[in-house]
Amino acid sequence: MRQRVAAQAQILQHFWNRWRHEYLTSLREFHRTTGTNEQSIKKGDVVLVHNEGPRSSWKLAVVEEVIRGGDGLVRAAHIRTSTGSTNRPVNKLYPLEITSSTAASRPASPDCPEQQSTTVTSSRPRRAAAAEAMTRIADWTNSLLAPPEDVVET
Repeated sequence: MRQRVAAQAQILQHFWNRWRHEYLTSLREFHRTTGTNEQSIKKGDVVLVHNEGPRSSWKLAVVEEVIRGGDGLVRAAHIRTSTGSTNRPVNKLYPLEITSSTAASRPASPDCPEQQSTTVTSSRPRRAAAAEAMTRIADWTNSLLAPPEDVVET
């Protein structure tokens, strides 16, 4: 049992390392400056909050409300992080490809009857790499929900 726990911890650590190094750095191609001042942040978006540390330590937040300037453009947002709520200017927020109303598609587990199957819906276009990553994550999650190969159910 200890070996199984250690293996799962190692898999989880590997996932987070890949997420930080591959996905977060690939967001640069998703958020290129076009010079058009189009705002892509809206209520319910999941965003990374810029700080002076390395990008891998930036906090995740959910946009609760957008704040418009006198010209009608979105200038700031009220956000909720794991440590509380605050406001940040939109140039310090980097939206991810999901919103807070979406949940990963996951089948209901027989061990957890209250868990319901949900589907992913997003208003933003998905990059091919993001769609492939979601498929891999779903497969990996399903493999964790299955009983270990060395355990025989009776």
